[in-house]
Amino acid sequence: MPGSAHDASVLRQSELFQKAHLLPKAVKNIEGEDLRLMVVGDPSYPLLDWLIKGYTNSPNLTPEQESFNVYLSSLRVGVEMAFAS
Repeated sequence: MPGSAHDASVLRQSELFQKAHLLPKAVKNIEGEDLRLMVVGDPSYPLLDWLIKGYTNSPNLTPEQESFNVYLSSLRVGVEMAFAS
C-alpha cells in the first residue's frame, strides 16, 4: 500500500480483516473475568468486535477512560517494540 494510504483503509483491505471471522472466539477466565482474544489497534482503526482501541481524546473522558487509554497505549508500545528491528 502507498505510504499515503490511511491505516483504516489498509486494514479493510488486509487478509486479517478478510479472515477475522476465523479468529478464536473462546473466552478465557482470568482472575474471575471472562475475556476474549482481541487485536489491539491504534486510534485510527475502527472499533470492531475483535479489534479494541482507545477512547477518542476528549475533555469529557472520565478518569477510568483516560486510565484505559494509558494502559492500552502502553500495551501497544510494548508490542511495537517487540516487532521493531
